[in-house]
Amino acid sequence: MIRSFDWRDFPILHRNRNEGIWLDPSLALTRWMALVPAGALLASLAPATGIFTYVARDDGNGGEPIVGQLSHGAGSVKAKLTFITPERAIETAGMSRLLDHLAKVAGERGAHNLLAEVPEVSPVYETLQRSGFAIYTRQRFWSLGVVEPDAPDASSLWRQVGEEDEQGVHYLYHSLVPALVQQTEPPPWENMNGVAYSEDGEVVAYVHLAYGPTGILAQPFVHTGTDHARDLLASLYEAIPNARSRPIYLCVRSHQAWLAPFLDELGFESGPRQAVMVKRLVVPLRDAVPARLNNAGMEITTTTTSFGKK
Repeated sequence: MIRSFDWRDFPILHRNRNEGIWLDPSLALTRWMALVPAGALLASLAPATGIFTYVARDDGNGGEPIVGQLSHGAGSVKAKLTFITPERAIETAGMSRLLDHLAKVAGERGAHNLLAEVPEVSPVYETLQRSGFAIYTRQRFWSLGVVEPDAPDASSLWRQVGEEDEQGVHYLYHSLVPALVQQTEPPPWENMNGVAYSEDGEVVAYVHLAYGPTGILAQPFVHTGTDHARDLLASLYEAIPNARSRPIYLCVRSHQAWLAPFLDELGFESGPRQAVMVKRLVVPLRDAVPARLNNAGMEITTTTTSFGKK
C-alpha cells in the first residue's frame, strides 16, 4: 500500500530522524535538514508547493513504513527525488515499489526526467540503478569560505548578469556542457541569476546562483580558454550579491573538474564525489511502422510516446 503522507505519519519521521537520505543536496544545503523533510508538513498543499510525499508499507520487512519525497514545479520537464527514509530499508522491495510510484507521479504531472544525486559508493546508488536510474554526469560540492584574494578586486572581474549577457551565456553553456546533460536538465537561463565575467566582449565565465536561508548554491561555467580561472574563484565570495555571511557551496560538475586544483589550492573544502542520475519518464518511440498514405498520396509518419516506460 502506498498513500500520501499525512499528520498520522509524523511518528515515522521522528523514529527515523537519523536515517534520512537526502537525494537533492542543494536543497539540504541551502534550506534546512530539519526533523521533518521540507514539504511533508504541507502534504495537503502538494500541487501548490510542488512537493509530494508518500508512505509505503514494506510487507516483506515486518510492515515497516517507508517515506519518500519528490519535488516538481508545474510545467517543468524535470522532477527531483528529495528525500527517502529509513536508510535500513534502502534495499527492500518496498523501497523499490515506492521509487516506482514516485516516478509515476512525476510522469503523470508532465515531467520528462526524474533526477537524484547520491554518493557514488553507497547502497542507495545501487538501489536507484535497479529502479531504472542511470548516471548522466558526476559532481562534487566545494564549501567556499571568505578568501583573501591575491587577485584584482572582485569588482573589476565579476559583474551581476543582465539581459545583455543572455546570448553570451547561451554560447558559453553550449560550448561547455555535454549534450547528455543539456538533454536532461533545463538550461541555466530559464532563471538566469548570477555573476558573469567577460574577455574582449565575450562571456567566458558565468556562475549561476540559487539562494536559500541557510546557504547559497553556486554552479560555475568557466571557459577553459581563460587565464584568470584562479583569480575568478578567489574573488567569487566577494562578488556574490546579498551573501549576508551565509555559506556558499560550489557545485562543480565533471565537465568543469579542471577547476578543482584551483579550489584545492585556495583552501576550499571538498565533499565526496556524487553520481547525478536520471530515470527517463517520457521515451519517444520511433519504431518502424508500415507506411500509410493519405488521400493526397503522401506518406504519413507515426510517432508514439510512452509515459513511465522503463
